[in-house]
Amino acid sequence: MTERVQRSAQHAYSRALREKNTSVEPKHVLAALLEQDQGVVPALLTRAGGRRPGVLSPVEDQIARLPRLSGSGEAQPLLRSLRSRMLVAARRAQKLTDDYVVEHVLLAMLDDSGAGKILRDAKVTRDRC
Repeated sequence: MTERVQRSAQHAYSRALREKNTSVEPKHVLAALLEQDQGVVPALLTRAGGRRPGVLSPVEDQIARLPRLSGSGEAQPLLRSLRSRMLVAARRAQKLTDDYVVEHVLLAMLDDSGAGKILRDAKVTRDRC
């Protein structure tokens, strides 16, 4: 995993803990990727015809609706679907000998029911990335 993807995963985990969510979801990672001002994802969104605010706002709304822990519990480790998305991204990057795993993480997010729907609603597709 690249340093940028690792930072995004750490940011997503920290966010899930801060929000007291029951697990770290693809939405957390997507939000982390979108919040990187100098990151690849905002540029990819622009190239794909989307806009960061048009994607970030619905992601924030969905994160706000995620289940929350009561008491002092901690979020579970990466949700199985998120782990799966990260592995798919890494495999795609290897097949294409591409060092820019972040792009492949975004492409893998398109397969997620929540994060993918937000991206598709913003007109972000594989063809346009």
